[in-house]
Amino acid sequence: MKIQITFHRLLLAVFLMLSTSAIAQNYYVKSGNGINLRTGPGTNYPVVSTVPYNGEVKYLSDADGSWVRVDYHGQRGYVHSSNLSEEENKAQQNNTAQRQNNSTQSRNNNNYQRNSSAQQRQNTQRNYASRRYGYTTALGLRGGFTSGVSLKHFVNNNGALEFVVGSRWHGVSLTGMYQWHSPNALGVPGLSWEYGLGLRAGFYDGRYYYRHYYKKPCNNPNNHNCYTYYYNRDPGVRMLGVVGIGGLEYQFPSVPLTFSVDLMPHFYLPHYWGTFWDGSVSLRYVFK
Repeated sequence: MKIQITFHRLLLAVFLMLSTSAIAQNYYVKSGNGINLRTGPGTNYPVVSTVPYNGEVKYLSDADGSWVRVDYHGQRGYVHSSNLSEEENKAQQNNTAQRQNNSTQSRNNNNYQRNSSAQQRQNTQRNYASRRYGYTTALGLRGGFTSGVSLKHFVNNNGALEFVVGSRWHGVSLTGMYQWHSPNALGVPGLSWEYGLGLRAGFYDGRYYYRHYYKKPCNNPNNHNCYTYYYNRDPGVRMLGVVGIGGLEYQFPSVPLTFSVDLMPHFYLPHYWGTFWDGSVSLRYVFK
């Protein structure tokens, strides 16, 4: 009796092995980049291994959706059935067509990128020529006959306010100007013409201020054209006048700096010798 039961079990085992062998089927990977062998039926499962193009896998069973359980060189896991082909040659043909499509798509992408880059450069040049040099506020130094600190702030695309605290004749001047900017000066991107008007208030030492203009000997304390006329009086000279500006400004494309060269004529209203020419160069740091 025991021999009969053992024989029946042996027949059942052989039958199961033959059935499994009959069901088992080999497939080939047709994806040109290979596929991932995962621990479960989905892309959210970890990757066990990578099966290369035309790699042979053994079908084990179906899984959820279009996923199947396979064996690849002793490693078992799940792959998507759309990446498998029953015939090796068919996988080769499919992959060849896929490589051709990828090559065509790559060429199209390269052409698109080149065209996009060229268009972007053209747009950048046009924008660079029409915008306010890419900055809003800059702070720096002015050096010239009147030297000091300069703050410049754009209030619109082509208009800016500049405030200057300067020093001359042992005194201080306060200047505020509105400036118009014309970009692409001399055909150079980043270079602009600047011109404008404003007001200047000056607080100077009278002895130094008038000595600058009356160079010939003049010692008559009653003659207002002689600086000695102001020598024994209050040395503080307070004046208010109109100032203009004209020049060029350049913004460096790779560093946050601007450089300008300009002339600033100004006319002080309450004084006889009230017209002056003031030239300067400026270097400012761009904040934004």
